Amino acid sequence: MYKKINREDELVEILEKFILPKKTAIIGLGNELRCDDAFGVLVANALQKILPPHIGNCVKIVTASTNPEAFLDVFDSYENIIVLDTLAPSLNNKGLMATELDPESMEEYRLTTHSVSLEKLISGKKTLLIGINASCLDYEIKISLQTAKAMSMVIRSVYKVLLSRCNLTE
Repeated sequence: MYKKINREDELVEILEKFILPKKTAIIGLGNELRCDDAFGVLVANALQKILPPHIGNCVKIVTASTNPEAFLDVFDSYENIIVLDTLAPSLNNKGLMATELDPESMEEYRLTTHSVSLEKLISGKKTLLIGINASCLDYEIKISLQTAKAMSMVIRSVYKVLLSRCNLTE
């Protein structure tokens, strides 16, 4: 089930279990035109901008937007998948959440705001979903303060773990 992430060190601890050099892909999902639904896309874009180009030798970072099925090769090529996405509002959770996904149990609840069947994409993969419960899903190019704070925490946490796992220097 979902774990609420309150502090950066909690997220770093979770990420350290998932980020393995040459075996991990980080996939940002979302729609930049729908307020907080842009969470995954904006985090993936920020990571691509702040990390050195040779990070691709260690971990793959992809901005899949609303079309993750276009990146089947990425899902197929990596053992560990970290999905960054907005959670369905029906989950009634506030703040940043994380859960390890099990394809067999995914049908019991709706995970994200997208209609793509994630269980088919992650079959046989160790998968972590990091998401924010949307405060706003209107068609506007803006994000809520809650989402901005969560984005900042995720970017810092992933960066910190990648520095140590991928032998990067600041």
